Amino acid sequence: LDDGTNVEGILQSYDAKRKAYQVNLFDHDVTVANGQQVATSGKGGNYPAGVLIGTVVDTVIGDDAIVSTIYVKPVSNIQSFNYVSVIGMKKSA
Repeated sequence: LDDGTNVEGILQSYDAKRKAYQVNLFDHDVTVANGQQVATSGKGGNYPAGVLIGTVVDTVIGDDAIVSTIYVKPVSNIQSFNYVSVIGMKKSA
């Protein structure tokens, strides 16, 4: 976020009409703005932290105000990718 903090969410799906990922946020009280960048957190253990996913293009707050959803335009046309490798450095103990 603009103040240097992070908000966590989960990539839910790809919205073909919007040409963007749908990401549900865990904290619905934060303000996320268009143009902010989205990256991996590294917390799932599958990908290292800091891999750029894309840029926020829309924000939707649910009627129940429990779930906020952001739409993230991917960094590239990933449909054209045949293979993707994510390489990270393992932290030494």
